[in-house]
Amino acid sequence: MNGSYPYWEKELNTVAALVSNISPDYPICVTGIPSIERRCSVEGVLKAKGIDYYLHSCSSHSTLRSILFELCRHLMKRLDSSCTNKSTGELLLDLQEGSSQYFDRMERKKCFYVLFDTCEKLESDVFEMVSLLAAKVSALGVIMLAVSFDAYKPNCSFIVHLPVLSDEETESVLSKDLGEAQSSLTDMIVRGVVRFFATETHSLSELRSLRDMALSSCITNGYNTQEDIDQCMKELQSSLFVNIMPIFTDRMASIEDRSGTIPVRDFCGIDISLNAKLLLIASYFCSVYPESEDARLFGRDDELRTNAAATAPGKPTLFSVHRLVALYQTMKLSLFPDSKSVTNYYGLVLSQLSLLTRLGLLTQVGVKGRAISLNQLLYRCNMKKDYVVSIAKNIGFDVSPFL
Repeated sequence: MNGSYPYWEKELNTVAALVSNISPDYPICVTGIPSIERRCSVEGVLKAKGIDYYLHSCSSHSTLRSILFELCRHLMKRLDSSCTNKSTGELLLDLQEGSSQYFDRMERKKCFYVLFDTCEKLESDVFEMVSLLAAKVSALGVIMLAVSFDAYKPNCSFIVHLPVLSDEETESVLSKDLGEAQSSLTDMIVRGVVRFFATETHSLSELRSLRDMALSSCITNGYNTQEDIDQCMKELQSSLFVNIMPIFTDRMASIEDRSGTIPVRDFCGIDISLNAKLLLIASYFCSVYPESEDARLFGRDDELRTNAAATAPGKPTLFSVHRLVALYQTMKLSLFPDSKSVTNYYGLVLSQLSLLTRLGLLTQVGVKGRAISLNQLLYRCNMKKDYVVSIAKNIGFDVSPFL
């Protein structure tokens, strides 16, 4: 990771604050690394301070017991010689029961155990138990932290949120990535990508994909003016549902081959973003409720929503992208009432549709009438109710009034 990136200093300062009191002899366990940007931010601080740390990746299958087991396994490496006859299983039992007799004989080294981005990976009930565990193990010199870019989890003393990039910083990152290929044309494209899409996604991976797609399109079509670039961005927005590729390319080959057999829970906490999860929930509602019920069920009028559950969900039906965008927007504003207003959600929604369709969660089945346009695209949701409830629980969205 290039140290000159503008977000580098902000993230380094945030992470450095977590380890400001750690001496070089104190080990750190960093777990749950979903992307290279976040890993580099943490590792950059740890290496700079000469701190020994362990890197371990969590998954949506992680349970409290598995997290405890990993913690115990690494604690055993730092026990004094009189305690080495203790098995990991026995150590796990001691920790679960809160026994302090054995741990009192440990070397008094602090082990800072950082749960990195755990709040996006663990099930809500496991996450809550981990927060309780943090208080218990702190007596052993173990400090557990969850680091995240997203602020949708309830406030907790051991969550630290990394800063979101400003538009200017995002432009600088997207430009620096190009290296010697940077030119006046790429500068205009980068500004266009940020102007059209940065309010809809903070993912650098997605924005880089959009930049590369726009650059390819401009070169192919000979676009070189600001008007041409703006037209290219509008065309990109309207064609994302066919063109954009999933950003998790390292694992998509296996997922694509078995999309019909992999349960949703296998990847909903790992490879699908918060916006994609909201989109799936919205697509399920579009599928089981008729469009005539949207205003009563999801409108802003509290009186209309009082009897939301009076109409039971029906058999799955097809729905349009236009309706999906409207419902997604309503749900996002409900979950994040203080977020800044975004007038155009199409780019964000369409950038996720290709991924969800490729995973087999949604199916594009045709269009209304003869003309093919964005608003006439029809989709079918392949989600079961229990999967929707699980995903909603994962992001803290209450769907009980509607189901």
